[in-house]
Amino acid sequence: MSGDPLVVSAWGSVAEGYAAAWGPRFQPFLDEALAAFEPGLGPLWVPGCGPGTEAGLLSERWPERDVLATDPAPEMVALARSRVARGQVRVEVGAADAPPSAGLGGIFSSFVLQLLPDRAGALRAWAQALRPEGQAAIVFWPRQADDDAWGHLGRAMLETGRERPDWEVPLLAELPELGLELVACRDLHHEIAYPSPSEAWRLLCEACSLQVFLRRAGPAAAERCREVWLADHGLEARGESWVHRPAARLWVLRRLG
Repeated sequence: MSGDPLVVSAWGSVAEGYAAAWGPRFQPFLDEALAAFEPGLGPLWVPGCGPGTEAGLLSERWPERDVLATDPAPEMVALARSRVARGQVRVEVGAADAPPSAGLGGIFSSFVLQLLPDRAGALRAWAQALRPEGQAAIVFWPRQADDDAWGHLGRAMLETGRERPDWEVPLLAELPELGLELVACRDLHHEIAYPSPSEAWRLLCEACSLQVFLRRAGPAAAERCREVWLADHGLEARGESWVHRPAARLWVLRRLG
């Protein structure tokens, strides 16, 4: 993630909650993305590593590799170190657009790209840090389908006056100029369940990226968003759970040249 003090502070404040609430919910997306990741020789890097889940998965799959993980939030780094910093895994404070070294065999990024203020600049830096045969697997949240619960959430956020620019298509067109080639692109669909719609809202606010929205938009706008979304949340009741099936998007990129 970026070095924006508000963003760093927001993510630092949710470190423990994010690991507990969203780690298990996002695990299927990570497993599917990891299966498509074929890095070249050399160290592996996890930018915006959060509580360290991805670094741990990479170390398990390639135990002989050096795995470097960075995050701008000291609280996330401390948590990741306590969970995965052993053997070949090293966790340090660092921005997602600042690779810790050159000559990387691979970059594995999950749910970070959509948070970065300068996505093109980050991808350019990632391309320059990769070895010629290096590969990057990037998982991010694209704009969700209108009928998904997070599509409903996006519309609720628009009612507060927060813009949601379409960045993905222009960034795809810019990839060759950034030194990258798109090898594969596909959507990853997995079900996410909550005990109730109100608990889903609480987890999004207190343990995930809506913490940034809350701080930027202010209490009045956040309350308006909550009211609008809970009135039309798009979650499906199934037994004692409320579920939806969002789509994450996987880009597999290779360095050009």
